[in-house]
Amino acid sequence: MKKSVLALSVILTSLLGTAYADDADILKQFDIRACQSEAKEQADAGQDEQPLNCQCKIDNTDYKSLAAAKKQGDLAKVQKIKQKARDACTENA
Repeated sequence: MKKSVLALSVILTSLLGTAYADDADILKQFDIRACQSEAKEQADAGQDEQPLNCQCKIDNTDYKSLAAAKKQGDLAKVQKIKQKARDACTENA
């Protein structure tokens, strides 16, 4: 029983560690996957538009600063970085 609880704890910890990864490359990969998922949903719904805004946000996000802010727990800075990327995409639209 203790071994199965320990094994479950290890699995959950590794999953949560991945979900809350602070590494810039992993954060970018999460956003890329979300963007691809959004594109697939739009294609399945018969919409021809590609999520250009989604890709624009990825291109304009400073993932190193974002990872550092998340690691420090600075939610205000995280929001500021994300807002800066959204604003850059709004200006380019």
